[in-house]
Amino acid sequence: MLEERYYMKYLYLVFFVLVLIMVYIVPAAGFFWARGGINFLGGLGISEFAYAVFPLLGLYAFSMLWLQFIMGSARDVLTKAYPKVLKFHMNQGPFVLLFSLLHPLFLVIGVGLENYLYMTYVPQELKLYAFLGVISLFFMILAVAAAMFRMHPWLQRRWIYIHYLNYLVFILSWLHSWNIGTDMKTAPFRQLWLFYGITAVVALLLRFRRVVVERQKMKAIHA
Repeated sequence: MLEERYYMKYLYLVFFVLVLIMVYIVPAAGFFWARGGINFLGGLGISEFAYAVFPLLGLYAFSMLWLQFIMGSARDVLTKAYPKVLKFHMNQGPFVLLFSLLHPLFLVIGVGLENYLYMTYVPQELKLYAFLGVISLFFMILAVAAAMFRMHPWLQRRWIYIHYLNYLVFILSWLHSWNIGTDMKTAPFRQLWLFYGITAVVALLLRFRRVVVERQKMKAIHA
């Protein structure tokens, strides 16, 4: 039994390492591979450079957001095998926000503030998805601010509702990147984003199932 436990722990570790490779290496590798390397960055001015790399910041922002979502949804299971996963989850959070802020900031530098505000950098039919990105960033900032002050009595009573913002952020961000992302039409990102979406739905369903089972157990105890 003990040997089986160590074997499962080893499998969890291998799987987690593969996930980290997918989240931290694949975005840059796929981004530069699709553009034939890094030579396209040579000789660019500040605005051209910002416009060229802002999609990469978005790829990393969403990839890390997905990892946060999965770790948060499966926190109870993961912490049993590796308690330090929770610390990693907390440490990565600020970087998700950082990359999520840098993504539109570099776009503003690249196209100009007026073009950004009027969304002239995208066709009319894609402006809705550009707006979803703005809304998801607003909700992300709101969720982070609420987490910072979660010990406040008013927030403690409403924390479950604020926590649902994370689900909304993920959904809006996925729709934004899937429909407007310049790399979504090519491998490996189209397949990777489908994987992100499917696994997020599965993780969410499993989380809700655990919540329902726990509530049923509590009702049985107090019956």
